[in-house]
Amino acid sequence: MKKRVTITLVLTIALTTFITFIVGVTSDRSHSGNSQDSTLPTETTYSVIHTSADGEDETEHSTKDADWEHKAIGGTSVPNAFTISAGRGHLKLVMKNNSSHPVQVTLTHKGSTDKIYFEKTIAAQDTLIWTNFEEGYPQGMRGGSYVLEWVGGEYAVNGEVSGKLASNIHDF
Repeated sequence: MKKRVTITLVLTIALTTFITFIVGVTSDRSHSGNSQDSTLPTETTYSVIHTSADGEDETEHSTKDADWEHKAIGGTSVPNAFTISAGRGHLKLVMKNNSSHPVQVTLTHKGSTDKIYFEKTIAAQDTLIWTNFEEGYPQGMRGGSYVLEWVGGEYAVNGEVSGKLASNIHDF
């Protein structure tokens, strides 16, 4: 069992690293460079900080707990990856756009489906709360890997998301 968990964790980290590289290369090629926003870096760089429930910054991606926090800062496109395990199919995301420009967020199930659960715009300095059971998925979310993609257009992303997984909608 430990071997399976280790392999899954390594594959998740490798997939996240690969997606991060592809998004960075794509963003570098598509950025016009005519931005009026002084917060936009000259290179497409960003940091994704995973914070555990006890407030400690984690160096590896982990969703052992039912609650997590991610920060998406710096690039024009920043992915936040997480995993929904069997039995925890209900999801609540609280997304905060800390920048002075709107940001587009997209939640996609990665793997065999590549299903897009939502594409929403969060206004500058605004918060969006999304729960699967209030947004047309009362049966829960499919288990597997997910990516919450933050896109700031020609402006740098500065956002944060708090996520909560539960087996029952009454746990929120």
